[in-house]
Amino acid sequence: MMLQRPLNTAEMASLDALTDASYAAGMNAGPGDTLADEARRMGTAYSDVEIDRVMPGYAAMACINGGWIAARREAWQKLYREYMARHDLTDAIFEHKSRVQWLISYAAAVAGLTRITVSPNWHCHFHYGVPDGVTRDGRTVLYRGWPVLWTHVQERFTGGS
Repeated sequence: MMLQRPLNTAEMASLDALTDASYAAGMNAGPGDTLADEARRMGTAYSDVEIDRVMPGYAAMACINGGWIAARREAWQKLYREYMARHDLTDAIFEHKSRVQWLISYAAAVAGLTRITVSPNWHCHFHYGVPDGVTRDGRTVLYRGWPVLWTHVQERFTGGS
Protein backbone atom coordinates (compact mmCIF):
# COMPACT_ATOMS: atom_id res chain seq x y z
CA MET A 1 0.00 0.00 0.00
CA MET A 2 1.31 3.41 -0.89
CA LEU A 3 0.03 6.79 0.29
CA GLN A 4 0.55 9.07 -2.70
CA ARG A 5 -0.53 12.41 -1.25
CA PRO A 6 -1.97 14.03 1.88
CA LEU A 7 -5.73 14.13 2.38
CA ASN A 8 -7.37 17.41 1.44
CA THR A 9 -9.89 19.30 3.58
CA ALA A 10 -12.94 17.72 1.93
CA GLU A 11 -11.53 14.23 2.36
CA MET A 12 -10.77 14.87 6.03
CA ALA A 13 -14.33 16.19 6.48
CA SER A 14 -15.77 13.02 4.95
CA LEU A 15 -13.81 10.92 7.44
CA ASP A 16 -15.00 13.18 10.26
CA ALA A 17 -18.56 12.57 9.06
CA LEU A 18 -18.36 8.82 9.66
CA THR A 19 -20.61 7.72 12.50
CA ASP A 20 -20.52 4.89 15.01
CA ALA A 21 -22.77 2.98 12.60
CA SER A 22 -20.89 3.55 9.33
CA TYR A 23 -17.60 2.76 7.68
CA ALA A 24 -15.88 3.71 4.44
CA ALA A 25 -14.48 1.17 2.01
CA GLY A 26 -14.09 0.64 -1.70
CA MET A 27 -15.64 -1.87 -4.02
CA ASN A 28 -13.94 -5.18 -4.60
CA ALA A 29 -14.73 -6.40 -8.12
CA GLY A 30 -17.10 -3.54 -8.96
CA PRO A 31 -20.69 -2.45 -8.35
CA GLY A 32 -22.97 -5.29 -7.38
CA ASP A 33 -20.15 -7.60 -6.27
CA THR A 34 -21.50 -9.93 -3.57
CA LEU A 35 -20.13 -12.36 -1.03
CA ALA A 36 -21.55 -15.17 -3.19
CA ASP A 37 -19.41 -13.89 -6.08
CA GLU A 38 -16.33 -13.74 -3.85
CA ALA A 39 -17.04 -17.23 -2.45
CA ARG A 40 -17.06 -18.61 -6.01
CA ARG A 41 -13.80 -16.81 -6.82
CA MET A 42 -12.12 -18.13 -3.66
CA GLY A 43 -13.39 -21.68 -4.08
CA THR A 44 -14.60 -23.99 -1.35
CA ALA A 45 -15.78 -27.53 -0.88
CA TYR A 46 -18.89 -26.17 0.87
CA SER A 47 -22.14 -25.67 -1.03
CA ASP A 48 -24.05 -22.37 -1.05
CA VAL A 49 -26.66 -23.98 1.22
CA GLU A 50 -24.00 -25.13 3.69
CA ILE A 51 -22.43 -21.67 3.80
CA ASP A 52 -25.81 -20.01 4.23
CA ARG A 53 -26.61 -22.33 7.13
CA VAL A 54 -23.73 -20.85 9.18
CA MET A 55 -23.56 -17.41 7.50
CA PRO A 56 -27.22 -16.57 6.87
CA GLY A 57 -27.94 -14.11 4.09
CA TYR A 58 -24.34 -13.94 2.87
CA ALA A 59 -25.16 -14.41 -0.81
CA ALA A 60 -26.72 -10.97 -1.30
CA MET A 61 -24.30 -9.04 0.93
CA ALA A 62 -21.85 -6.63 -0.71
CA CYS A 63 -18.19 -7.60 -0.93
CA ILE A 64 -15.83 -4.76 -0.10
CA ASN A 65 -12.12 -4.60 -0.78
CA GLY A 66 -10.35 -4.99 2.54
CA GLY A 67 -7.24 -3.13 1.42
CA TRP A 68 -8.51 0.17 2.81
CA ILE A 69 -11.24 0.67 5.41
CA ALA A 70 -11.98 3.66 7.66
CA ALA A 71 -14.29 3.72 10.65
CA ARG A 72 -14.79 5.22 14.08
CA ARG A 73 -13.80 3.17 17.08
CA GLU A 74 -17.35 2.08 17.95
CA ALA A 75 -17.94 0.84 14.40
CA TRP A 76 -14.65 -1.08 14.49
CA GLN A 77 -15.65 -2.66 17.78
CA LYS A 78 -19.00 -3.80 16.34
CA LEU A 79 -17.26 -5.20 13.29
CA TYR A 80 -14.61 -6.92 15.42
CA ARG A 81 -17.18 -8.63 17.65
CA GLU A 82 -19.05 -10.04 14.66
CA TYR A 83 -15.81 -10.98 12.92
CA MET A 84 -14.37 -12.88 15.89
CA ALA A 85 -17.66 -14.71 16.48
CA ARG A 86 -17.33 -16.24 12.99
CA HIS A 87 -13.59 -16.42 12.47
CA ASP A 88 -13.24 -20.17 13.00
CA LEU A 89 -16.27 -20.92 10.81
CA THR A 90 -14.83 -18.87 7.96
CA ASP A 91 -11.43 -20.53 8.27
CA ALA A 92 -13.15 -23.91 8.00
CA ILE A 93 -15.08 -22.86 4.86
CA PHE A 94 -12.35 -21.04 2.93
CA GLU A 95 -8.61 -21.49 2.61
CA HIS A 96 -8.02 -18.52 0.29
CA LYS A 97 -6.39 -15.45 1.84
CA SER A 98 -9.32 -13.29 0.74
CA ARG A 99 -11.45 -15.00 3.39
CA VAL A 100 -10.38 -12.15 5.69
CA GLN A 101 -12.05 -9.46 3.57
CA TRP A 102 -14.99 -11.81 2.94
CA LEU A 103 -15.54 -12.05 6.69
CA ILE A 104 -15.00 -8.31 7.21
CA SER A 105 -17.73 -7.70 4.63
CA TYR A 106 -20.05 -10.19 6.33
CA ALA A 107 -19.30 -8.91 9.84
CA ALA A 108 -19.97 -5.31 8.84
CA ALA A 109 -23.33 -6.29 7.33
CA VAL A 110 -24.52 -8.34 10.31
CA ALA A 111 -23.31 -5.60 12.66
CA GLY A 112 -25.73 -3.28 10.85
CA LEU A 113 -23.01 -0.92 9.67
CA THR A 114 -23.67 1.30 6.68
CA ARG A 115 -20.96 1.29 4.04
CA ILE A 116 -19.90 4.59 2.53
CA THR A 117 -18.42 3.50 -0.80
CA VAL A 118 -15.29 5.41 -1.69
CA SER A 119 -14.26 6.09 -5.26
CA PRO A 120 -10.97 4.98 -6.81
CA ASN A 121 -9.71 8.43 -5.78
CA TRP A 122 -9.43 7.04 -2.23
CA HIS A 123 -8.19 3.52 -2.87
CA CYS A 124 -7.22 1.84 -6.10
CA HIS A 125 -6.18 -1.82 -5.91
CA PHE A 126 -6.14 -3.13 -9.53
CA HIS A 127 -7.22 -6.67 -8.62
CA TYR A 128 -9.90 -6.57 -11.32
CA GLY A 129 -8.24 -4.40 -13.93
CA VAL A 130 -7.89 -0.65 -14.22
CA PRO A 131 -10.99 1.22 -13.00
CA ASP A 132 -12.62 3.74 -15.34
CA GLY A 133 -10.99 7.16 -14.96
CA VAL A 134 -7.69 5.79 -13.66
CA THR A 135 -4.48 6.66 -15.49
CA ARG A 136 -0.87 7.04 -14.50
CA ASP A 137 1.91 9.56 -14.70
CA GLY A 138 5.12 7.60 -14.26
CA ARG A 139 4.56 5.61 -11.06
CA THR A 140 1.87 7.97 -9.77
CA VAL A 141 -1.62 6.53 -10.10
CA LEU A 142 -4.25 9.16 -10.98
CA TYR A 143 -8.03 9.20 -10.86
CA ARG A 144 -9.48 11.78 -13.23
CA GLY A 145 -6.12 13.55 -13.28
CA TRP A 146 -5.63 13.73 -9.49
CA PRO A 147 -3.32 11.40 -7.51
CA VAL A 148 -5.16 8.56 -5.79
CA LEU A 149 -4.73 8.60 -2.01
CA TRP A 150 -3.83 4.95 -1.40
CA THR A 151 -2.89 2.46 -4.05
CA HIS A 152 -1.54 -1.04 -4.05
CA VAL A 153 -0.75 -3.72 -6.56
CA GLN A 154 -0.02 -0.82 -8.87
CA GLU A 155 2.76 -2.80 -10.55
CA ARG A 156 0.00 -4.56 -12.49
CA PHE A 157 -0.85 -1.16 -13.93
CA THR A 158 2.44 0.75 -13.92
CA GLY A 159 4.66 -2.11 -15.05
CA GLY A 160 6.98 -1.72 -12.02
CA SER A 161 7.82 -4.31 -9.43
